[in-house]
Amino acid sequence: MKLKPMLAHVGTLDDLKNPHFIFEHKVDGVRALAFFTGKKYFLVSRNNLDITDTYLPEDALNGICKARSCVLDGEIVALNTRGVSSFELLQKGKGKAQYVIFDILEKNGRSLIHKSLLERKKILADTVVKNKFCRIIKFTHDGPKLWKTAKQKRWEGVMAKVEDGLYHAGTRSYTWLKIKQHQTIDCIIVGYKSKKRTIASLALGLYDSKKKLHYIGNVGTGFAESTLEDLERRLRPIVVKKKPVVEEVKETIWVRPKFVAEIKFQEITDQGKLRIPAFVRLRLDKKAAQATMKQQDFKIPKS
Repeated sequence: MKLKPMLAHVGTLDDLKNPHFIFEHKVDGVRALAFFTGKKYFLVSRNNLDITDTYLPEDALNGICKARSCVLDGEIVALNTRGVSSFELLQKGKGKAQYVIFDILEKNGRSLIHKSLLERKKILADTVVKNKFCRIIKFTHDGPKLWKTAKQKRWEGVMAKVEDGLYHAGTRSYTWLKIKQHQTIDCIIVGYKSKKRTIASLALGLYDSKKKLHYIGNVGTGFAESTLEDLERRLRPIVVKKKPVVEEVKETIWVRPKFVAEIKFQEITDQGKLRIPAFVRLRLDKKAAQATMKQQDFKIPKS
C-alpha cells in the first residue's frame, strides 16, 4: 500500500495548555490502516502486513463505512477489566478487542490528507458507523482535564494534535505529539547483568506480604555513565552466590538486597513484571524492607 501511517513526536505536559491542539486518549495497541471497498475491507499494520483477521473476528468491521470506499487510521486494542487498553492482552488474544478510529485519509477515492484535522474529523463522523468491534475516539480542547482523567484511569497517556494540521503520511510530524504518563515504584536491586559494560541492566525485586522477595524484571535504560559507575562501586562489595529471590533467573550476578531504586514503568504484566521500565534514581533514603508489593496492585502469578 502506498499510504503509511503518520507518526508522532514526544510531547511534554506544557503542550497540554496549547490552544491550537485538540487532545485524545492515547490507546496502547497495534496501529492499523483500514481499507474499505464496497463490502470488503482489510487492515494493514505499520510494517505493511495484512492483519485483517489477526486480532479481530472475521467480518468484524463489515458495514461500518457508509461511503463507497474509504481509508481509516486507527489502533487495534484489547481492553482489560477496567476498560483500559492493554498491549499485553492484545498480544495474548485476550480482552475485548476493538478498532479505535481517529482519522480518515480517503473517501470515495478522494484523498483527504491535505484537509485540516478538524475537517477530517467531521468527515470521519459522517462516514463511519460504530459497532461493538469499533468506535471513533473522542477528542477535547481541554488538555489538562483529559490528562487528569488519564492519570485517574491509568491510561498510557494523551495525544495532542494541531487542530488545523494536515496528515503527513509515513512521516513523524510535530503536528502530532504523544504525551505519556508513567507510574513509578521503588524496587530493590537484587542483582545485575554484565555484557558490553559492567552493569548492562539491574535485576529488580519486591517483597510480598510474607516478606518473600520476588523478581519483577530487569531495567537497562535511564542510566547516566556517572550513575553506572556509582552503582558498580556500591554493588560489587555486596555480590552473593545465593540468589535472594524466589524465582529462577538466568545469567544474573546476585547482590545482597540492600539498595533501592526508583523505577518508572508503563504497566504491570500478567507475569508480574514491569513493562517498559526505566531507571529514575537511587533511593538512598529508603530501606529495602520498604520496597513491597503494597506500593502498587502487584500480583505474582502462581507457578
